[in-house]
Amino acid sequence: MKKYSKPVRVGEYKFRYNYTDSLVEWLYTDKKTRKNEVLDSVGLKVENWKNKEVREEYLQEWMFELKCEVDDLVEMALHDYKVLKGA
Repeated sequence: MKKYSKPVRVGEYKFRYNYTDSLVEWLYTDKKTRKNEVLDSVGLKVENWKNKEVREEYLQEWMFELKCEVDDLVEMALHDYKVLKGA
């Protein structure tokens, strides 16, 4: 059976630590069922999870990187759409 931390919030995002697999899990809570769904996960040493300052810095950086990736994907999709529309 897997062991998890209590969920924590960093900004608008919610995370928990999966002690069994040494992963931070980014959570989405379904408003109807109130169940947590894992959107993504990343490896992190338990010592870094337990250090609040290190944890928050790590999670903020992770979310920043994901936002940049999404922005890049949107920009590429818009570019491709404009190219196809002009063809």
